[in-house]
Amino acid sequence: MRKFLSLIIMLILLVGIITGCTGEKSHTAAAPLEINNQNEAEADSMRNVPSESSADSTDAAESGSDSGEGSGETDGTDISVNPPEGWEPVGSGRVHVVDYSNGTAHFWVEKNVIGPSNLDEMAQAAKSGYEGSYVFRNIEFIGEAESITVDGKDAKKLGFNYETSQASGGKKMKRVDVFLLLGEDFYTIVFEDTSDHFDKLAGDFKQILESISFD
Repeated sequence: MRKFLSLIIMLILLVGIITGCTGEKSHTAAAPLEINNQNEAEADSMRNVPSESSADSTDAAESGSDSGEGSGETDGTDISVNPPEGWEPVGSGRVHVVDYSNGTAHFWVEKNVIGPSNLDEMAQAAKSGYEGSYVFRNIEFIGEAESITVDGKDAKKLGFNYETSQASGGKKMKRVDVFLLLGEDFYTIVFEDTSDHFDKLAGDFKQILESISFD
């Protein structure tokens, strides 16, 4: 009888030990899942946090006064411009140092992160890039790149007509790019509008180009 009772007690203890081990294994296996869920939640929260570069670009685009005068800054280079009446700063968050619009017309300045060693190569590289881009359909260049002066600095001007994609309405557009080399940095001044309206603002574009300064 005693042997029988001892056997029952041993079985009960054995069952308890097995149950405890199983519970410990289950808890250990759940830990990585909780960490993964936490990491995913942190990743989701970071997706909506704007980068410093985006915030800086937005501030630069929104800079300007009621008189129409605005400025931008990039890597120690101050850019100021005094556009004619009717031009308003664009606060779209685009990566443009200076950004203005007037109806369908648009004017902006952008810094080219990587560029060739001189203005001629820059104009040619841009031309080749535009020809191979799906953004500019049926592109037609207006002559060759022209040498001009902007703020007392050598520059190249390249004009062309193109059509936007069907998804963008298939609009006929006209654009003029002006390339500058400041030290080792390339900048592009861009004027753009619909083909039937671009020339009507030629005076505005000329005034902007004459008033812009890079310090």
